[in-house]
Amino acid sequence: MAGVVVAALLASAPAVAGAATAKIRNGTLTYTAAPGEANVLSVKFASGAFVLSDSGALITPGTGCTARAPAHLVTCSAVDLDGIGAALGDGGDALKVDASVPLGVAALGGAGDDVLRGGPQADSLSGGPGADRLDGAAGADVLRGGDDVDTADYSTRTQAVGVTLDAVAGDGEAGEGDLVDSTVENVTGGAGPDVLVGDAHANRLLGGGGDDTLQGMGGADVLDGGGGGNTATYRERTGPVVASLDDVANDGAPGEKDLLTRVQNLVGGTGADTLTGSANANRLDGGPGADRLDALAGPDTVRGGTGSDVVLLGTGNDAFDWLPGDSSDVVEGQGDNDTLRFSGANIGEHFDLSANGGRLRLLRDVGNVSMDVGGVEQVDLRAAGGADAIAVHDLAGTNVKSVRLDLAAGGMPDAGDGQPDVVDVAGTNGIDAIAVGTAGDETVVSGLPAPVAVAHADDPGDVLRVDGAGGSDAVVADSAPMPVAVLGGDGTDTVTALGTGGPDAFTLSPQAPEVLVSRTDLRLSVQAERLAVQGLGGDDSILAGNGIAGLGIALTLDGAAGSDTIQGSDGADTILGGDDADTIRGGRGGDLALLGAGDDSFGWAPGDGSDTVEGQAGADTLRFDGANIAEIIDLSANGGRLRLTRNVASVVMDVDGAERIDVHALGGADALSVHDLTGTAVTDATFDLAAFGTTMGDGQADTVNVDATQGADVATVAGDASGVAVAGLASRVSIVGQEAALDTLAVRLLAGDDVLDASGLAADGIRLSGAGGDGDDVLIGSAGADALFGDAGDDVLIGGPGNDALDGGPGDNIVIQD
Repeated sequence: MAGVVVAALLASAPAVAGAATAKIRNGTLTYTAAPGEANVLSVKFASGAFVLSDSGALITPGTGCTARAPAHLVTCSAVDLDGIGAALGDGGDALKVDASVPLGVAALGGAGDDVLRGGPQADSLSGGPGADRLDGAAGADVLRGGDDVDTADYSTRTQAVGVTLDAVAGDGEAGEGDLVDSTVENVTGGAGPDVLVGDAHANRLLGGGGDDTLQGMGGADVLDGGGGGNTATYRERTGPVVASLDDVANDGAPGEKDLLTRVQNLVGGTGADTLTGSANANRLDGGPGADRLDALAGPDTVRGGTGSDVVLLGTGNDAFDWLPGDSSDVVEGQGDNDTLRFSGANIGEHFDLSANGGRLRLLRDVGNVSMDVGGVEQVDLRAAGGADAIAVHDLAGTNVKSVRLDLAAGGMPDAGDGQPDVVDVAGTNGIDAIAVGTAGDETVVSGLPAPVAVAHADDPGDVLRVDGAGGSDAVVADSAPMPVAVLGGDGTDTVTALGTGGPDAFTLSPQAPEVLVSRTDLRLSVQAERLAVQGLGGDDSILAGNGIAGLGIALTLDGAAGSDTIQGSDGADTILGGDDADTIRGGRGGDLALLGAGDDSFGWAPGDGSDTVEGQAGADTLRFDGANIAEIIDLSANGGRLRLTRNVASVVMDVDGAERIDVHALGGADALSVHDLTGTAVTDATFDLAAFGTTMGDGQADTVNVDATQGADVATVAGDASGVAVAGLASRVSIVGQEAALDTLAVRLLAGDDVLDASGLAADGIRLSGAGGDGDDVLIGSAGADALFGDAGDDVLIGGPGNDALDGGPGDNIVIQD
């Protein structure tokens, strides 16, 4: 109020002929210019007094003021002052209030083009007639223009400034509280990101440095952004606006003729606007209404807003942004690599991406949104919160080259939303080679026309479902930060789960109608015709459970390099040992096992099926376990392969390349036979007659039958209670866990002039039965009670010290009882 009073006083002050005057009156220091002067007034405060100087005029000191040399300078007392007033009169005058001045200044420029700059306190600057420039500096200032075209000048500011030409306080920097009157037409901003708003008249808004926002409101305005990335906005307009960044006065409402210069960005109003960019990087926002947005060249960012918009992104790597509340738009990417950035809301939504001829159709159930997109290469979909369902169909034929789906919560860009989201990704109707893996912390599905990346998934909670669709597809998964389910679709599909190259532990379990594959960093559900697990390098464990056979999924379990442990399922599995020493069991079902290089072991247990085993390189072992019942287990040559049969469950094992056979008969009165294994890879066969879980016999009368060849053989039997061995035949046969009083070793020499020498067999070894067969044979008994039969031919039987039964058979035999 004091400033207004002073201004009124100044306006009515009489002119003083010949010189300006300075005096103190009623607590106010007043400065009054003389007519005809071009005043350049400076006001300072120093040594407890006010110093006034005017380089354009002499100053006559009045009450409270004292002249100083030169004649244009006076000092005035600061005692009991509460304000300063300056009436500069006619002419183009200038006022500068120094930052040292502790009082507000009320200045009237008068006629002429004046430049008035206030100080740090609350000043009132009135330009009067003429094109004036008003700079209030700091403090809650009032800036009034008067006649002609006046400018509020904030060009010295480094912080953000907001100015609206509405004669309402609140202008300037945050909290400053300037009032820029409606008699001011133009505004100049500073170096910060300013917001300058005009009125219904023709305004010139100059942003200066910084990223400024300019709003003309009406009239033929000049919106000059200056330096930085600047925006011209028409957001208050309700009618249609046409604006282009072409430096031509043709913008705004019809007939308005705004000129936009050094402006990079445009914002439309609520009408049907037409916004056109430039060859530089622009941001276009249509706002409400059915707009047409043409970005032209350059890397642009465009948003249509509410209303069904038509968007032309032009050349350059552009981005189109869609936010909740926006409408169904038509987007043309045109040249280069463009991105559609589509954001959901914090509610459960359904999104669907599909090909519509050569265009992308993106649907959102909330709001019934249908986006028609052509020429866009990248789609970024941010689902935000809620239990969302996202489907990415076959995008072949469109321009889309990649899709990124972000499941993070709204406002939490680095974490999932805690809701169960489902992502469905479909292959083509042809033969696809699809890969599921990890890139950073994202799950990536590649091998499709448009690879799909999923970010910020919850585990557990969210799931990625991959559908091979038509064709005989191959899907390979090596890792994923989220659970993955693969549906093969039509055709004969193969899904492969890969290891890491280090020691992995895989488990396979039925989860009808799928098989669940689990290991660290991979949880894979598979519903396809074929499932393969490849351990790659490292000492891996691959364990398949029962219940898989009925799902119709054929398993291939591949340990690859490393010493692996592999357990098949109850189905007909293919098992590959790979390099190094592997331990393999086929499980139920008729399996094919290729043991690979290394000294491998294949195990068979009661309940398992009839398997085919290929030992391949290395010294390999077949371990065959019987049950606690009487069994007949038979080993014979089938060409160059080993056939092992078991009467219980009619098991037939087809084996090649296994050098060692270990049979664990367990309980029951078992009959175990080793026939002539000439031609096979078997060099050693061991029969363990001990009871389950012990090294002791099972208390049952077991028989081990060993056949020689059809030629002339020399077989030796040696051993004692710790074990017995038959040597000299095609394969060495060993027996452990035997009971001498119950178990029998029967050696059958068959045709040829053979020798059986059991002199190395102790009495506590095993009961011996020897049969010479055809030919002139020599049979030498053990230290125990033997049964020796010469059979046909002229035989020699030497019984040894035990209570033997010797039968030479037909022919000229020699029988010696030791």
